[in-house]
Amino acid sequence: MLTCFFLQIIVYGLTMAAFTEKNSVTVKRGETAQFFIFFWNPEGEPSPIRLKPSEIPEGLVVIITSDDFMLNSSLVTKFPAEKERNYVNTEQGLMMTTPVRVLVKVPRDMELGSYDVVVTATAGSSSEAVSSLLEKKFKFTVNVTSLTFFESLVQTGKDIKSGIIEAGKGITGRATEVYVNLGAVFLILLVIGILVISWAIFKLKLR
Repeated sequence: MLTCFFLQIIVYGLTMAAFTEKNSVTVKRGETAQFFIFFWNPEGEPSPIRLKPSEIPEGLVVIITSDDFMLNSSLVTKFPAEKERNYVNTEQGLMMTTPVRVLVKVPRDMELGSYDVVVTATAGSSSEAVSSLLEKKFKFTVNVTSLTFFESLVQTGKDIKSGIIEAGKGITGRATEVYVNLGAVFLILLVIGILVISWAIFKLKLR
């Protein structure tokens, strides 16, 4: 089954185009956040791609699985195309993307909070005579937390209550008395969490 992405395409030059699957991940201390950048080349000629972390908050470790590779033409010219690959539909035709994984390791003693990591991708080549380089920056946010699953549910319930109160303020222009049964919200979130876990276990047993 092919996975196609129908979205507004932003091309950063003639031989490099890319998008990210997600830009923000929440992890606990000691865990590793994972991001993906999907590249494709709409041109017929291959283009060298180089990636490097350009901004790293102190304490974090960034690992790029493929930091220097040749991006060949991505146009799909024959079917069926490869399975288990990601594709993007463009004006030039269907393109098969090349994924690059970006891992951000969080130490166990990291302060809680949100941290931005910037990865710079460069396409093209340069020499003393000619310099033709295309550059694009990708920003990823790592939210470091120490909450357990059930603590996260409680925090989500509190956030929902706070959001409702703030919405009431915005509607009336002043503080509005809003009653939210936090226990009921937690119970709903707990049931949803149990259903998700049960479904995951059921799917694993089917494999």
